[in-house]
Amino acid sequence: MKIIFILLITLLLTTSCTKRCVKARLEAITAGYRASSHVGTPDPLKACFYGQQIVVSWKVAKTCKNLKLTLSYITGALKLEKVDLPIDSYRGAISYRLINQDFKCRKGILTYKVELHSEGVLLGCFKPRSWVEWVDISN
Repeated sequence: MKIIFILLITLLLTTSCTKRCVKARLEAITAGYRASSHVGTPDPLKACFYGQQIVVSWKVAKTCKNLKLTLSYITGALKLEKVDLPIDSYRGAISYRLINQDFKCRKGILTYKVELHSEGVLLGCFKPRSWVEWVDISN
């Protein structure tokens, strides 16, 4: 009886919902991001290549259909922007970039949240500790 109890507890702890099906990270993009800076070839765009990117990876069951990533981010200009990214595979990675003029106009990305939906149902969410829900007080 004691062994069955221990096996049951172990099974419950290892199959819990603590695994994340979606992960994300924010990265800075500089001139060193370009391949030409590593191999020493001339690149006229190297001096004006800067920004940020959000790299998102996901892995869900093969039975999930109509997958969609919803990326919400708050810019340095203090505006909330949302982007829906349809995806067609049950696992993979994608990056969303703000570079050059887009980065300059929006003043960068302060924080972000990524949600993974399947047929309108939320499967997973990733948000860093810096994420806060947007409160619109302009009305």
